[in-house]
Amino acid sequence: MLDKNLIQMLRRRGIDRKRVAETCGLLDLKDPEEEQRSTLALVELSSDDELPDDPGPSTIEFDRDRIDQKRRDKLEKSVQKLRHVFEGSSRWLDFQDSQFRAALNCALRLMDIEGGLTPEAVERPKARRYFFPTASLEKNPTWRETINSLRAPRRRREDLGAWYARCPVRPVVFEDPGVLQLGQPLPGTNGEAAAEPVHIHLEHRISRRLLSRFQAQGFVYDDLSRACLTQTEGSLPLVYLLGRLCLYGHQAARLHEDLIAVCAEWIPPDTRRGPLKPIDKKKLSEDEAMRRLDEALLEADMSRITETRRQVLLSAADRDVHELHEHLKKQAESLESKVREDLTKAGAKEAENTRKLLEDLGKRIDERLDRLQREDATKHERARQRAVKAGPTLFDLDEPPEPIWDERARRERAAEKRAMEQRKAAIPREIQEEPDRIRQRYAVQTVRLEPVGIVYLWPEKG
Repeated sequence: MLDKNLIQMLRRRGIDRKRVAETCGLLDLKDPEEEQRSTLALVELSSDDELPDDPGPSTIEFDRDRIDQKRRDKLEKSVQKLRHVFEGSSRWLDFQDSQFRAALNCALRLMDIEGGLTPEAVERPKARRYFFPTASLEKNPTWRETINSLRAPRRRREDLGAWYARCPVRPVVFEDPGVLQLGQPLPGTNGEAAAEPVHIHLEHRISRRLLSRFQAQGFVYDDLSRACLTQTEGSLPLVYLLGRLCLYGHQAARLHEDLIAVCAEWIPPDTRRGPLKPIDKKKLSEDEAMRRLDEALLEADMSRITETRRQVLLSAADRDVHELHEHLKKQAESLESKVREDLTKAGAKEAENTRKLLEDLGKRIDERLDRLQREDATKHERARQRAVKAGPTLFDLDEPPEPIWDERARRERAAEKRAMEQRKAAIPREIQEEPDRIRQRYAVQTVRLEPVGIVYLWPEKG
């Protein structure tokens, strides 16, 4: 933008041929502060030890290149850090598509829904599609709105029947199929929306509703099988006692929930010399035992287990639960102490971060109020100078001259100052109360341990 005085000079005098170079210099649109801003940006993106004492050439183009390079390096470091965080989260969560599908199928079976997730007939190299039993689910009116989340978005003011006819229920996938417009309605050859798959995940509306059955009532009612029998590899018969450990805090808030398992080598009751004990880690490591359990539950094959063997295991289930319950308690106590320590650290960290956040908020409010005060003082000084320059008039008052304010801006400015002053007055009290309240929220008040099932893995050999 051109300066107002420069525009008036050009209108009044025009461009003199003898002063073309000087006029071009006046029309130079380069910002004299551009170099200073680029240097400040370079300092912001770099640490003090990265900048040399002599920065070398300070042309604008050179500074821009350095800034762009620093930004690319900083972005690359951020991406690398996020990759490590993602890998750590994946290892901690240990999410597997096969187990996720098995859990959804189990929830559907508990609802007496026949069929479960049906895979499509077409074999795909990745992201095989599955179909929900929508015909059975839609018989329940409460499921209709949930099933509609698998359809393409409804158009504005579109009739419900026309929407159902235009957008059928789409299949689901459990991994990235490599489709850019995943889940979006695509125009088909006949003008209808193509059945693009929907990527279902843990936070999807359908999966949350199905999995909530296990968290809310799956471990209470008898529709969840407490005893399970299947086959496994190896030659040792194994028995697992599964338990759920829950830690509750203030107002019954669930702080932690975990499934724990105790694995033991199963011995017939008539030949036991004592109660069952956890299997020796030299015979079978904990990781290997859990791997066998996961694979056996997914396959659920007990075709070669005789009915006589099933009855023997079923009759021994009560005794096995009683003998392994003490070992389950010991494992739960060890896990509980570790979880309590982690919760205490998390509460202390969040409380400290909250305290720093409130202190920083108070400093920023002070800076903002000081800036508003300086701006008001500047405006009053300019108003006084205008009054002095204009000279005395018949309408002068004894009060100092007020700056020219827009009424709406004046009200908004006054309301902003009042709100910041009220917020600042409440910060000292919050610094005293909020950290303690956060620590109390992470404090464990009730611990509950309950056995949820017993699993027998009968060897395929021996």
